[in-house]
Amino acid sequence: MSKLGKNISLSQRLHHKVLVLSFLALAGMAGTFVSSILGRLHVVRSDFEKTSILAVETFERFFIELESSLKSSQYVIQGKSDPRLFLLSFLSQHEYVTQIFITDLQGEIIAQESYFADKQENNSLTVKSYIDNMQGQDFYLSQVIYQQGESFIYAGVLIANQIGSLDRALLVKINLTELWSKALDINVGNNGYIYLVDETNNIIIYPNRKYIGTEIVDGKTGNKSALNKANYHLVLSKSLTGSFVLSCTNLLRTVPWYVVVEQPVNESLKPILWITEILMLIVLVLLLLLLDIIRFTKNRLILPLTAIKEMLQETTQGKIIDLKTMKSLLDIFSVKSDDELTNFANFHLQLQKTKQEIEQLNQELEQRVSERTAQLEAEIRRRKKAQKQIIHIALHDSLTGLPNRTWLIEKISEELVRTRENTGYQFALLFLDGDRFKLVNDSLGHSIGDRLLVAVAQRLNKELPSECDVARLGGDEFTVLIEDVKNLQHAKAIAQKLLTIFNQPFKLEQQRIIFGFSIGVLLSDLTYDDPNQMLRDADLAMYAAKAQGSGIYHVFDELMRQQSIERMCLETDLQQAVSLNQLYVNYQPIINFATGKLAGFEALVRWQHPELGFVSPGIFIPIAEEIGLVAKIDRWVLKQACQQMVFWQKELNIPVSFVMGVNLSRRQFADPNMIPHIDAILSDTGLSPQYLKLEITETAIIDNPQSAKIVLEELKSRSISLAIDDFGVGYSSLSYLHQFPVHTLKIDRSFVCKLQTDKSIEPILMAIVTMAHNLNMTIIAEGIEENIERCKLQSLGCEMGQGYLFSKPLGVKEATQFIIKNRR
Repeated sequence: MSKLGKNISLSQRLHHKVLVLSFLALAGMAGTFVSSILGRLHVVRSDFEKTSILAVETFERFFIELESSLKSSQYVIQGKSDPRLFLLSFLSQHEYVTQIFITDLQGEIIAQESYFADKQENNSLTVKSYIDNMQGQDFYLSQVIYQQGESFIYAGVLIANQIGSLDRALLVKINLTELWSKALDINVGNNGYIYLVDETNNIIIYPNRKYIGTEIVDGKTGNKSALNKANYHLVLSKSLTGSFVLSCTNLLRTVPWYVVVEQPVNESLKPILWITEILMLIVLVLLLLLLDIIRFTKNRLILPLTAIKEMLQETTQGKIIDLKTMKSLLDIFSVKSDDELTNFANFHLQLQKTKQEIEQLNQELEQRVSERTAQLEAEIRRRKKAQKQIIHIALHDSLTGLPNRTWLIEKISEELVRTRENTGYQFALLFLDGDRFKLVNDSLGHSIGDRLLVAVAQRLNKELPSECDVARLGGDEFTVLIEDVKNLQHAKAIAQKLLTIFNQPFKLEQQRIIFGFSIGVLLSDLTYDDPNQMLRDADLAMYAAKAQGSGIYHVFDELMRQQSIERMCLETDLQQAVSLNQLYVNYQPIINFATGKLAGFEALVRWQHPELGFVSPGIFIPIAEEIGLVAKIDRWVLKQACQQMVFWQKELNIPVSFVMGVNLSRRQFADPNMIPHIDAILSDTGLSPQYLKLEITETAIIDNPQSAKIVLEELKSRSISLAIDDFGVGYSSLSYLHQFPVHTLKIDRSFVCKLQTDKSIEPILMAIVTMAHNLNMTIIAEGIEENIERCKLQSLGCEMGQGYLFSKPLGVKEATQFIIKNRR
């Protein structure tokens, strides 16, 4: 009995151990399952955080680049007489800008451009509200505007004039919906997406445009819950379409908006569900195995031994075991296999095999997690590299590789800070503009021109000392910033060295090209607080150098700035002079030497400024040519002169030989619409073409002789007389005259005034007159002031002349009296 009891006790302990081992195995499996789930959740959260960071950086970079682009445009607008060219250029370079305009501080629009002209916003009250909000801000962003499934925002900067006062503003309207293309470049799985929410919890951009402008509200509480999910908190929520998603929200630093990254739960947690299914299957198999082991130990060991013990106890007590009990005992000991121990061993081996499979699955899972982590880290490194490349491209010139204007503005800003912090520190800025670069492009082609600019950049980097930073602003404009300059002489020495190193020619495709610079020199001082001011003054110094001739440098002084401001004011006033009737036409008589009679007039434009008084044509005509206004003035003068000629023909019965001479500028002569304009004026005024003489300078003809010949033939076919004006001050080439249908040659006054003092002038005039007569041309001398000059010119063969000897340019009333007096 004692031995049987011991066996029963051992069987029970074995059963308990099996139960404990089963519990431990289940606990181990549960721990492995929880660990796997937590590991995968960590990977999911890490992916969301990295994607959110990338999205935030993408949108923040957009606003940083927008701010930089608008600020760098301030200086460009200051120097533009016609800002629409800049507005068109800005529109073409920024696809997300739908409208751009320049206003004054009262909200009146000065210039504007738009992709959709019928949607331009010209409401000065609305614009004025933006201008008021921009006060005191370097960079302004408006509240988001929602219109018909799209979102917009206005951005702008205030613009200072040449004297530093704020007088204009640059505003752009940005289609924020276009920013969705940036979100598409960020991988959020197959079905994930990114959208923006403003500070009032309204959706700015979203994959489905019908939700743009929709307010996000928690369906249970009614709270604006999205604002409380910032700082990369991963949460489970419902999307606008009603599906469950994992979302991560983060606040932008540049604007008070939120970037929300969402991904469907079934996609985010798909690996976790797969792991769960595998582990549950394994646990179920193990549980079945353990239950079978427990059943085996109980049914095959504990219950039979206990039954035998009870039967023996009953036998010792004299009890008779009934057949039913005996039969049940026999049933307990009946087995289908002779080797129950072998079956138990097989169960144990199966358990070990299952454990190994679980360990192998865990290792495979850890390997996949490791590989995915490595892929994400590689992707982050690639994106960081791409970001560095984008920053490099934004700050460098694509052709030469030199830093660009944006980089230069930042560099000057840093140097100005150093100047204010260290009273003994100075730096200098040299502004370089190429001489005759246009000639290289026109004669050798733009590809050679580009190669020349690359060679120039290489020579600058090679020859200049280390304290010099070279940048390219565009075209043939370069700058050299000299750090820690000792004094003005130091800056001058660098400028002189630049002129010297470009004395050596460049050799490109068997072509030897001499290419030099005009240089403006500017030394820093504490009065500067804006990089654009320094660029402006260095540019003024460069233009002063260019005005004195090519290949020299000039140091900036305050007089240049004052002259620049005066010129800018004069340009503005000239723009309004025609509409305000400040321009008028004077008529200078042309006298026939043989008869002493009036042969015609030359129409001359004059300007009576309301404040400055009479402004010389020698001052305002070059300005008009530079700002593109001279062609408009030419057409106005031509119409005034034709109208006056028709009036004199009707009222004074002037001779048939009487001709009105009108000057055509080089720009007007090159205008393809010139002849239609002339035809329209003659038609409107009723003047017959035979009474009109158009005076054209030789430079206008020689600039493009082939097209000039065609235009002159067209004018001749209309019976319009043609004269070459100011002969002698241009090419002074007699060889080309026979190619053109010219009727009259006008000798410039610079020859006439030297007749009495320079003996070499007379033979020259003799040659000109002889050659012109051989070509059947009439000679008119300009600027005759003394009778001895008239006599000398008449003796040389000149037929007509004009000048103060006969009369100064006359107003309409005085010219009419001159005609009447001349007829007597």
